[in-house]
Amino acid sequence: GIAWYPDDAMNYFDLIKYADFAMYTVKNTEKGQVAEFDSKLYHRDSFLLHSKEELNKLIEDESVHYVFQPIVDAHTGDIFAYEALMRPVSLHLTTPADVLRIAETQSRLRQIERLTLFKSVRTFLQYPEAAADHKLFINTLPGQMISGRDAHEFEYEFRGILDHLVFEFMETEKLDSEFTRDKLDYYTKWNCQIAIDDYGTGYNNDAILLRLHPDYVKIDMSIVRNIDTDQNRQLMLQNLLSYLKYQQIKVIAEGVETFAEMETLISYGIDYLQGYYTGMPEITPATTSIRADE
Repeated sequence: GIAWYPDDAMNYFDLIKYADFAMYTVKNTEKGQVAEFDSKLYHRDSFLLHSKEELNKLIEDESVHYVFQPIVDAHTGDIFAYEALMRPVSLHLTTPADVLRIAETQSRLRQIERLTLFKSVRTFLQYPEAAADHKLFINTLPGQMISGRDAHEFEYEFRGILDHLVFEFMETEKLDSEFTRDKLDYYTKWNCQIAIDDYGTGYNNDAILLRLHPDYVKIDMSIVRNIDTDQNRQLMLQNLLSYLKYQQIKVIAEGVETFAEMETLISYGIDYLQGYYTGMPEITPATTSIRADE
């Protein structure tokens, strides 16, 4: 294992430590070879090591809070629903992506699924004005399902609001997964609704529509971005809307960031709008849309 002065370190002890790291990297892969110190690999492994304990503490203490981004009715300007968005309270796990990445390496995604379901709804219920008249969109992880005991607890605790919940499936959801079938059975029993997230960029668009029969489809922001000036995006949106409306599915545009994007989306007949332009994620759910007049 080789570490270079002064590129990798300026002192003897760090150089030895980094050379050791490079040596063990080789020993764990292809013995008999020479490897130079890779700072990216070192910091990644260091991050994983430190973050494992942080993840355990985050799950045990439920060290996350939720903010709520409004989903606005494109016809009236009223807030129709909110999406619950996780915000970790952690030193190194600062984004949901960090939490999910470490949870996957530690086989803890199921606990994150449980934490998301219970805490997002509990937090939402702290705001009775929002919870009484609006739906709540909750992200559900592909290939993950809470235990039967947890499902019964969820049903009992939130029995008064179950028909206000909309579960968002990623377009990458494994359609043949036993967990997916179990989810659908519970959501049907609870009279919940289903949404497909990030639609329009994956390879199984039609398959997931036929399998899940969603109530809502969220058009991916990669299609929404600059749609006011890009004819190819406009054509793609037009085709998607024509197909989805034929299937009697309500359509939500994600990632709306400008007036021109909003205006174009409305002109094509979008049902709902979500994005920083129409409403920022907030700890206390907004009661009116900041763009209602527009």
